[in-house]
Amino acid sequence: MTEHPLPEGPKALVAVIQEPFKIILPGCLAVIVCLMAFLALAEQSQTQALPLLAWNQDAMAWVQSLQTPLLDIVAKTLSFVGGKELLLPLSGVIAFVLFRQRRYTDAIVLLALMGGSALTTELLKHHYHMPRPVLDGVTSSEPGFSFPSGHAVLSVAFYGYWMVLPRLDAAAFQRWILWGNLQLHTLLLFLLPLGVMWSRLYSGKHWLGDVSAGALIALCWLIGCITLRQLYVGLLAQGGFTRRP
Repeated sequence: MTEHPLPEGPKALVAVIQEPFKIILPGCLAVIVCLMAFLALAEQSQTQALPLLAWNQDAMAWVQSLQTPLLDIVAKTLSFVGGKELLLPLSGVIAFVLFRQRRYTDAIVLLALMGGSALTTELLKHHYHMPRPVLDGVTSSEPGFSFPSGHAVLSVAFYGYWMVLPRLDAAAFQRWILWGNLQLHTLLLFLLPLGVMWSRLYSGKHWLGDVSAGALIALCWLIGCITLRQLYVGLLAQGGFTRRP
């Protein structure tokens, strides 16, 4: 491990100091925008404001009108691949593999992302206390509260992380790219959380506002964790360290 001295000259020193802010500021702004959008959506959901109420009902009616035996199977499958029963244990297994590969930062970021997302979801559900949708006079049998959707939070966080990570370090994660095609990998992991969110409407477990709020919370965590990862990796590179992220 070697240490490189700072570049000489005031301009170079300013450049070194400013470099982390080029990573932090966009990330912070994106998180703030997502958080503000979530708070606005939460207020609309609590007060049952007309625009969101109409969108919820229209979206639910349209998705429910598509029901077929085949789509029932698809919806159940998508709900499973976006559920905490799969994604939280899977995250633990993947983090263990990353630790074995000495990719400590990526493992810690994954655990922080999924653990923080899951904990935030439970806290928000108990804070807002919004009931499940009532369809044809029957309340969903799904336990727990409706807002925000935990499936939306965890699927956007998990699949979003694995959509972004190979683009940040393609060489290190080449073997993790589905079918070795980065474009196809990105498209599939982008569409998968959308499919999970659709399945929650299809099964009558959530309103459109619930899954939208879940996606926004996940984006806050995802952007924040990726920003901190990039900041740490950038500082390592700037300091001349060769440790794997």
